[in-house]
Amino acid sequence: MFKTLEGFFTVLLFFAVKCYSQNQHKIDSLEGAIKQFEHDRKPSDDKLKDSIKINILYPLGKEYWSSDEKKSMDYARQIMSLSEKIGYKKGICEAYWSYGYIKSYRSNYAEALDYLLKGLKVAEDAGDKRLIATSLNYIGLVYNNKQDYKNALGFLKRSILIAEEGGYEDIYANIINNIGNSYSGLGDNKLAMENYQKSAEIAEKDGNMRQYSVCLIGVGEIYGKEHNYEKSLEVHEKGLKIAEAGFDKNTLANCLNYVALDLFNLGNNEEALKYETRALKITQEINAEDVQKDCYFLLEQIYAKNKDFKSAFDNEVGYDQICDSIYKTLKNEKFAQLQMEYDFEKKQAKEKADQEKKDLNSKEEIKKRKYIRYGIMGGMTMFIFFLFVVFRQKKKITDEKHRSDELLHNILPEEVAMELKETGFSKAKRYELVTVMFTDFKDFTRISEQLTPEQLVTEIDYCFRNFDYIINKYGIEKIKTMGDSYMCAGGIPKKNKTNPEYVVKAAIEIRDFMINHKKEKDAKGEVSFEIRIGINSGQVVAGIVGMKKFAYDIWGDTVNLASKIETAGEPGKVNISENTYLLVKDKFDCIKRGKIMIRNKVEVDMYFVNEQVKVLND
Repeated sequence: MFKTLEGFFTVLLFFAVKCYSQNQHKIDSLEGAIKQFEHDRKPSDDKLKDSIKINILYPLGKEYWSSDEKKSMDYARQIMSLSEKIGYKKGICEAYWSYGYIKSYRSNYAEALDYLLKGLKVAEDAGDKRLIATSLNYIGLVYNNKQDYKNALGFLKRSILIAEEGGYEDIYANIINNIGNSYSGLGDNKLAMENYQKSAEIAEKDGNMRQYSVCLIGVGEIYGKEHNYEKSLEVHEKGLKIAEAGFDKNTLANCLNYVALDLFNLGNNEEALKYETRALKITQEINAEDVQKDCYFLLEQIYAKNKDFKSAFDNEVGYDQICDSIYKTLKNEKFAQLQMEYDFEKKQAKEKADQEKKDLNSKEEIKKRKYIRYGIMGGMTMFIFFLFVVFRQKKKITDEKHRSDELLHNILPEEVAMELKETGFSKAKRYELVTVMFTDFKDFTRISEQLTPEQLVTEIDYCFRNFDYIINKYGIEKIKTMGDSYMCAGGIPKKNKTNPEYVVKAAIEIRDFMINHKKEKDAKGEVSFEIRIGINSGQVVAGIVGMKKFAYDIWGDTVNLASKIETAGEPGKVNISENTYLLVKDKFDCIKRGKIMIRNKVEVDMYFVNEQVKVLND
């Protein structure tokens, strides 16, 4: 059909450009190109022809990364086999990228990073900067997926530097978008928005509409974080319209999920339910666990707001099951190693027996050796069987231990849990700078009498779940809840100097959440709560109390004063002590209240926090 390889490759590129906007059409065209290539190929074909086939297989395999694990892995194996045969470094890297992305998509981050780091080494050995930049980008993507944004940013910054030096404009948009995801995860909305918008401009200019729709998800998410839900919905609906043109289902599910979240935040529960139900169905089809988890979480909140508590509970169960699936590892590496060692011993035993057989001069000796060998093989078989039984039992114990560890980590901070497991106890520790926050609801006892027990528990659970979500973003440790009171602290168990700023940021978000929530409840004529928030910074002692039902707690004057600061506050306002004010005064707009009397007739300087000060970069 094609007179020259150049002619074939030209047609292939035509297919790639022509079919970019129609995903299935692109797949059909690439698969057709593979069939035609095999039909026209001759036995004398050289390395160039193998490399051409690899250049068809890679974009074809990418189309199945998020929808068909078996097929995408099969294409990756073909790429690896052909590339290793001809020593094609680019193809080997592409195979590792495929393995890594597929494993990351299924939340198997350890294996994904292992594959991608191997790909990076191949790229570095080849000295190919384009391959190095792409490998670093994929590694950063996996770290973003596992919410390790600091490490992600390190790899992505290296990637963009190399891409800019080499002028690799075709991969700019994806790298910059991933950098935006890192900044968003770290809570820097300004830098996140700058990178999302820059990435969107490049993608739109290059006609890369799939990347453009992904960038719009990020832009809309930042608007949502700033509570500009109308603008967020506008951007996400634009991204959804593009995604529905025929791109991968994972992008489509993400767009649907974000549109549903915007509608929910705007109080349109009926429309939100339609979009989120559709998103969940797609994630179940393609086994996209990360997005599926978000779908269950939002559906739970929608049904709870609609007072459909059975459906809310069903979705909470679905959410918990997905979380278990994501974090449960199913590895049989030890058994595989045991089998490999057994095969090696069998090979050695056979070689030794063959050599001994050659050296024997007597048939009796040969017969004797034969019986000995059978005895060794029988004993080894029994031994391996015994090891297999032991291994299975050990695996059961390991699984149970893993479940108990997960429970322990849910109750205690990770560092404290590890110390408790290793030593049997945990020492109390002194921290020089910790910021403690208390919240409670105004007139809780009076208002709670107007609600049924079920309604009261549902309302408190809804509020505290959102508090948990907010403080987790800022690395703040939840200490405990006492009735309607919520207590958390920044700077423990990992020490840091940013905890005053982050705790105040979290307090502002909690305040805004409760104000908006009250407006929604009031508009429906339902009972609502107002919140008081108090914050203080200083020294604390932290540790475990009790022998049973362990509880991680903090003590000291700093904690006692924080509680009194909260009591002396006003509903809907963030009340901070002078200790905290002196640490955050350059970053927040604060109003001095003067000296306020607290218990024991002591006067303390207090301040109300309005908003974060917008600091312009030099």
